[in-house]
Amino acid sequence: MRVEALLLQIEFEGILVTAEPLSRSLPDPDDEAFLEVALAYSDTVIVTGNSKHFPQKLCNPIKVLTPAEFVSILKGNT
Repeated sequence: MRVEALLLQIEFEGILVTAEPLSRSLPDPDDEAFLEVALAYSDTVIVTGNSKHFPQKLCNPIKVLTPAEFVSILKGNT
């Protein structure tokens, strides 16, 4: 039930963006759509358990966080 509530909140508060194709390649091409969307909206982060697929040098200016880092920020522990 908590997952459903979170998904509904994301759908309700989400922002539609038009993403542009990347001018660079990520280690896993299947992840490129996530970076394209993040780049289409300023002040964005990507939360992933597989940060090696999102090297910071390729993702700038998007910040890449682990789930633990994201939860820590949400809790105000930064």
